[in-house]
Amino acid sequence: PALPPGVETRVFYDRGNLVERAVGTVSKALAEAIVLVLILLVLFLGDLRAALTVALILPLAALATFILMNAFGLSANLMSLGGLAIAIGMPNAMHNSITPIPPRPRSSRDMSARR
Repeated sequence: PALPPGVETRVFYDRGNLVERAVGTVSKALAEAIVLVLILLVLFLGDLRAALTVALILPLAALATFILMNAFGLSANLMSLGGLAIAIGMPNAMHNSITPIPPRPRSSRDMSARR
């Protein structure tokens, strides 16, 4: 639909800069979280490969978020970007990825050999 003759539109409030800053904030928070996770996990686990495996969860979680948002027709507006930045700051993804697996129960044969 075209505007009637003599009618023009002007930008009243351009949120382009605001959205760019929000995307920059999410990217910065993601990068900082990955570096911090890597440092802490290398210190505590002593294994760089395990630390890299766990650190990959953060960008993959953000990627999965945007894929699902697109699949459900949701836009990446300021509220969703802000929520993503807050979620990245929460250690829940890291905690869930490094929670140790409980040891498997020993068989009765293993127990009798120790006695």
